[in-house]
Amino acid sequence: MSDVPQSERPARQPRVGAECSQRQLRLSLNGRKSIMRWSKLKTTIENHFAASVIGRVALHATRYRQAHDDEGRGWITVDRKEAWNLCTFRYWRALYETKEKFDTEPDVSAWEAYYLSAAEIEKQGILSLERFYITLEDYNNLSIKQALDSKSVLIQALAMLDKRLGKRRLRSLQLVPDAHPMVRYFYTFRLKAEGIDGNS
Repeated sequence: MSDVPQSERPARQPRVGAECSQRQLRLSLNGRKSIMRWSKLKTTIENHFAASVIGRVALHATRYRQAHDDEGRGWITVDRKEAWNLCTFRYWRALYETKEKFDTEPDVSAWEAYYLSAAEIEKQGILSLERFYITLEDYNNLSIKQALDSKSVLIQALAMLDKRLGKRRLRSLQLVPDAHPMVRYFYTFRLKAEGIDGNS
């Protein structure tokens, strides 16, 4: 299991009853806390970008100091315009709304409902700020093949911008029909930045 990125490993089940506090739930779903300072993490990830997109794509993050547990959001800009919003408030709202669907399943525990809900909304590209940090840290330790094959939408999207994805491989890359819109967006953006005609 050591070869599986932390963001894709099953989270540890909280040692609580049917329900748990949001703090306990957050720690359990995340699996761990991010450990790298944001400024260093941002620089490290952006240094992976291909020359054609450096300076055009940027990662951002902020915490709302007056909010509970310093919640916040991450976002990605393209040519200084916001392309992807990764907001913690949106994440928790989507998590609880999605959990209601699993609550009706007789064989699904409260914890399993949370975990299944988290997995489902992350497939939709909805991440909390902490999940944004953790996924970026994981990306930093992946080969380009692992990034392209990842189940994480964010990791797949970043792989489209990676300088390790050379022009030859980029030309031959075929996205799956149900590729997430953000993966397809960054794929098309990279093709245009490299002056390559799209084939998807």
